Amino acid sequence: MRELGYQILDQNIVFGRCEIDIAAVDLSTDTLVICEVKTRSSKQFGHPTQAVNYKKIWHLITAGEQYIRKIRWQKDYRFDTISVTIDKDSREEIEHFKNITWGMSKR
Repeated sequence: MRELGYQILDQNIVFGRCEIDIAAVDLSTDTLVICEVKTRSSKQFGHPTQAVNYKKIWHLITAGEQYIRKIRWQKDYRFDTISVTIDKDSREEIEHFKNITWGMSKR
């Protein structure tokens, strides 16, 4: 994320049963990014992002809202997912999916 112009603020932040893997600022847009990271050793059982289901997103939003209040963030924010797949030769495939909650309502 640093190589892509993000400033990492915190990692592995826990609020009760909810967790944020990475909190960072996208310096190109001055946007807070609350990020879920999923890592798999292969895609044999599906893409890592398949583990980011509605319940996981709900927990990410809940933790994100608490984090935003804690740091008193007053600007834009979004929720992203980073998928990491490591193959048998230790090569990594990293994919970044931005704004995974677009169109979701927390009701």
